[in-house]
Amino acid sequence: MEKWKNKINWKMLFGIILIFVLGIECIVIGNLSKKISYLEGEISSLHTQSGNIRGEISSIYDNVEEKLNRDASLITSAEYELGSFNSTTQKIEVKLTVVPKNPMNEIVLSVSMGEETVDFSRQESVFTATLNVGLFLEHGSRPILSIETSDGIQTEQLEHVDLSSLYQRCLPNIQANIWGKSIAKKNSVNIDGNVALDCTPGKENKINFKKIELVTELNDKEVDREVIFLKLVDGECDYSIDETYKTDEGDNLTMYVEAEDTAGFIHRTGWYSWTEGEDIQRDGTEIYDKDGKLLISE
Repeated sequence: MEKWKNKINWKMLFGIILIFVLGIECIVIGNLSKKISYLEGEISSLHTQSGNIRGEISSIYDNVEEKLNRDASLITSAEYELGSFNSTTQKIEVKLTVVPKNPMNEIVLSVSMGEETVDFSRQESVFTATLNVGLFLEHGSRPILSIETSDGIQTEQLEHVDLSSLYQRCLPNIQANIWGKSIAKKNSVNIDGNVALDCTPGKENKINFKKIELVTELNDKEVDREVIFLKLVDGECDYSIDETYKTDEGDNLTMYVEAEDTAGFIHRTGWYSWTEGEDIQRDGTEIYDKDGKLLISE
């Protein structure tokens, strides 16, 4: 009996020791987990600091490059503003104001954009000129300044006068989303949906939309045209669709919004197509002139 009790006591003692060891291990593991979390936080902080340092270095390089460009520039400043728009030539007046670093008496300034070159007029140390610039120039289009003195002619691209994509500032903008469901029946398809429109006027000129229509084409041929709104200037609005069209197997039915602005440009957006039960939507905008020539697609 005594031996049996001793055996139980040894088992209990061994169990207590084992629990004690496990407790110590849990404490050690907990401390290690805290240290690992702390080190992970430190590493994350170092990554953040490294990113900040890289950003500061990049900013220093940009500032140095900008200073070098200013030092190498022939002018102190160059500013521009947009003037009136000619819908016939599709060009807008760009009024330039330039102050050269050394405005000597015999200095002559001119500016070129494409095939057009214009001389500046002078008022003391300030030179002004007006260019006629097309609305649909390529991205990064900037005028070239020429400065003529007794020592010769020097040229410089006016980096801060970006005249590309002027249409985005001068023409109104329209975004359309055509959505809903199409129900195909024998030799016909029914479109039951909605047109959501969002219009904003041109920022630089008073050019607005004078007519907005929903156009339907079957196999690229127009079969329906319906006026949605007249003289919608600014804001959001909806228009309901419930139309049925005769179709054959393999036909493609397409709807889109066409808007004409007061300058004569045609804007198309919000394409919705149906072909044999498959609905396809296409984003973007196309702008055409009054003769149907595509000017820009975005």
